[in-house]
Amino acid sequence: MSSEQKESRRLDMKEFKKENKVLMKDVDSIKDPILRMFFISEQTRILRKRAGQEGSSIASSDIDLYLNDILPLGANLRD
Repeated sequence: MSSEQKESRRLDMKEFKKENKVLMKDVDSIKDPILRMFFISEQTRILRKRAGQEGSSIASSDIDLYLNDILPLGANLRD
């Protein structure tokens, strides 16, 4: 493995760890509504990204159905 590949892998792992912290955040504990919506939108983005990367059987529509259950009414997080 070349040094460029190692560096790329290291950066990928660093990003993965940061994303995991965002995914683990309990949005119900966030009092500021703007900050709460930011974390919800980031969690949504990460889940969609990972579903696409892994060739997962989870379709975007499945994620949307799940998110409709947990998001406040009227929240639109489409990219």
